[in-house]
Amino acid sequence: MEDVQRLLDSTLSDEALTTLWRTAASRLYVGGDARSEPDATFDAAGRSWLKRVAGACRKRLTEADPAHAPFLSPARTDLAAAVERV
Repeated sequence: MEDVQRLLDSTLSDEALTTLWRTAASRLYVGGDARSEPDATFDAAGRSWLKRVAGACRKRLTEADPAHAPFLSPARTDLAAAVERV
């Protein structure tokens, strides 16, 4: 949930978030025959997908622990240089 919130709050463009989502989901190519690959045509814009994930997380957290208070811990920045190189 924290990662989702950080990405939603980031200055990354919608295009960058969509590219990140497709890469993380191994969905660089979207399309194909839905009869043989049921999720072949599934796609989502990165920001709208993140909002959907955040909503599902909030719902589940509310069900599991109604007293849960969201908390965003400080971001780890110690590996930023290595990630940016990659």
